[in-house]
Amino acid sequence: MRNVHCAVGPLGRDLAQELVLSRNARLMELRKRREDLMTRLGGLSREMEELGRLEEELRDVEGSISREDVIRSSLSDLRRRREQLIEELTKLNEYNEESLLGELRALESELSG
Repeated sequence: MRNVHCAVGPLGRDLAQELVLSRNARLMELRKRREDLMTRLGGLSREMEELGRLEEELRDVEGSISREDVIRSSLSDLRRRREQLIEELTKLNEYNEESLLGELRALESELSG
């Protein structure tokens, strides 16, 4: 290849040097671009890890919320049951012993009569 340069002359040598310089400049650009892309890839990888951690944290929070909803529902059911029991106790307390004995005697007389 050296013989070709010599045969071409100074203009050919200048063109060859320009091509080499151009090629070297392009290689430097590509290396810089590769370095930038590798840096970006590292950043994206770290971001992906962080997103994975946040997703796990979100699942934990959703689980806690779900458990709280179950607890609220259970508390609500217990409150309703307590109200029902209070109602029943109130009705039972409204009966006095004399009225219950009177109802019992009335039933006994119906059955025997």
